[in-house]
Amino acid sequence: MSRVSHYLLLDKLEIEGANSISSPITYGFPAITGFLGAIHALNRRLVDTELEFSGVLIACHECHVQCFRPHTYADYSFNQSRNPIKKDGKTASIIEEGKVHLTVSLVVEPRASREIRDNAEGFTQRCYEALMQQRVAGGSVHKIGDVQLFEHSEVKEIQRALVPAFVLMDARQDLISITETLQQQNPEATELDGLIE
Repeated sequence: MSRVSHYLLLDKLEIEGANSISSPITYGFPAITGFLGAIHALNRRLVDTELEFSGVLIACHECHVQCFRPHTYADYSFNQSRNPIKKDGKTASIIEEGKVHLTVSLVVEPRASREIRDNAEGFTQRCYEALMQQRVAGGSVHKIGDVQLFEHSEVKEIQRALVPAFVLMDARQDLISITETLQQQNPEATELDGLIE
């Protein structure tokens, strides 16, 4: 039976060119699924049938959206790559992509049926090498600060390693509460109104 006895810290991943458009109404940070997919891909690359990554904590240290604003009162627009022109000399139509350069730390729960601490150094080295060869949230990993394995009881050590950072939290209950408050004033208020509020 698999259990969580350790946490894997992927400390300060420097990612260049990640996708910064999270949804039709938000931009500025990659979608959570971009990180979940990267951890799933990392799990598959390790080719260890006795290991499964189950949870991911995302802590953002730096985030630089690649955008431009000509003056204070103008709208921001994404910096776009220049694609080759077509045969007739016109520019090719492109789908606008927002890019972001960011530094994040990820804390992963490895579930294993055996003790992974026995070969901790080899395990963290394999994680480091596999992560350097793959993309995270559509961006390229340029540098990893460190890959460490912590005991389940060493939560304070992980918290110290993450500081300073913004940790992404699930705010579903806050959205429900705000929406219910709005619906008391206006019964036709929706979750979108709550999100805007």
